[in-house]
Amino acid sequence: MGSRTKEAEFEEYRLRIYPWVREIPGDAAGWEKEGCSPEDTPLLSFVDGLMTVFVIQKEEEVFEILKDSMLPEGMTPEEIYRTACENLARDVEFVFSNTLFGGFGVIADGVHEASALCLRHVWEVCTEKLQDDVVIMAPSRDLLLFAPKSDRKTVQSMIQFGEQGWLQSEHRLTKRLYQYSRERKELTGYERD
Repeated sequence: MGSRTKEAEFEEYRLRIYPWVREIPGDAAGWEKEGCSPEDTPLLSFVDGLMTVFVIQKEEEVFEILKDSMLPEGMTPEEIYRTACENLARDVEFVFSNTLFGGFGVIADGVHEASALCLRHVWEVCTEKLQDDVVIMAPSRDLLLFAPKSDRKTVQSMIQFGEQGWLQSEHRLTKRLYQYSRERKELTGYERD
């Protein structure tokens, strides 16, 4: 009896692959801490210092990083990214809430909040409703904040709130800021004033 093909194995977990946004490590120790490496893990450089790793949900709260050896021959990170984003949009409910700093936060399941950065349609809706570009901060995997770009006071309050969240988090991501442009429909880095 022959062993199952990689294609058949991949089909078993294809609908349970999700994108996780991570800061790109600067050295070998950072890669080790992430539990992956560019040599054996499909990664996609995302935006200004961030990358996307792909995880497979094994059980309710258990995730495993997808490795190159688990993929069918010739599958690209871009193809995995599309599949992962489709799964994320289908399976995770994102709720937008008002915050104490006057901006907004994204609430999901405590694991995928920062992954909302991958969903362009989320940011298109937000910028249209606000009639403004948004400044975004993802201090940890479970904390994603945003504020209208033109409201500088709220953006400053968001930065202070986000930096506190970063300090207190067990799953730190980044203190960098990002901007989603309503006109260009694009996520880019944002320079602080």
